[in-house]
Amino acid sequence: MGNCIAKSQGSSSKRESSKELKSIHDSQKGGQNQKESSSLSASSNGTTTVLKSSKTGSQVTLISGGQSLRGKNNKESKNKSKRIDIGKNTNDKNNGNGPKTEEDEKASIKKSQKLSTPQQRIEALFNKYKTISEDDEEVINSDGLEKFCKDLEIDPEDSVLLVLTYHLNCSELGLIHKQEFISGLEKLNLDSIVDIKKRIPQWKKELTDTNGSLKQIYKYVFKLGKADPQQKFISTEMAVGFLNLLLTKDFYHAKKFVEFLQTHESTYKTINQDQWTSLFEFIVTIKEDLSNYNENSAWPCMMDEYVEWLNPKEEEPEI
Repeated sequence: MGNCIAKSQGSSSKRESSKELKSIHDSQKGGQNQKESSSLSASSNGTTTVLKSSKTGSQVTLISGGQSLRGKNNKESKNKSKRIDIGKNTNDKNNGNGPKTEEDEKASIKKSQKLSTPQQRIEALFNKYKTISEDDEEVINSDGLEKFCKDLEIDPEDSVLLVLTYHLNCSELGLIHKQEFISGLEKLNLDSIVDIKKRIPQWKKELTDTNGSLKQIYKYVFKLGKADPQQKFISTEMAVGFLNLLLTKDFYHAKKFVEFLQTHESTYKTINQDQWTSLFEFIVTIKEDLSNYNENSAWPCMMDEYVEWLNPKEEEPEI
């Protein structure tokens, strides 16, 4: 068994919920300017609530399908209504002076979609959820992600959102940049909420493909979880969060390893990439009873310590 190097940084509180991933990520950045927190996060200061950011920025609301954007005057709206209602009976309740019916809106949206390109539809979708960051960049932050998830009819804590993040190749946890959103959905050939919702069952299946997609997503989140791109490790808290999102539901050793990390937090404060990669192989290949575990294999010493913790050997009685 190899020699282990203890990493004895100060102890930290235990995190298991996916809401805490972004707050852990932000805390590692110290005095750096922070991006908006994600739907996988929870803010803890007195001015914010779960899934809400104290830095809301300017609210950008796009009402598609021929509706007026916020800020247009009444005269312009009336003129638009008159053009739509030419030839209608003046006794009709929607003769240009009243609000459009739901059928009118659906027809207008459908017409707008027919006239636009896929890229234009994707950009319009992005505009529906975007905000302006501190760097004056258009992004989808925690508030936008919450609305996005609501339209997709998924829980913001659902691991399928992490799969979507992987396919968009997002560079930051809980933040989607405009180019990532547009180019990602173009590659996926998706340009509407309806289309994205239809793809969700397929993404959920990817979470069970241990030899394909799940393995790639698992590798991807290591990069996503680093506080700085130059770092070669992620925090143990971040690792626990990702394990809970991706593996603990279906894999025995994932659940037990989370317990191991939480009881050895002073020893394993961080997880490097080699440990992270080996951990996945261990979780998906080693049987619950450890009968196919070979201590002479090239496992990181962390895995040897986990096996000893899980299955302690009885001390031989003194003669």
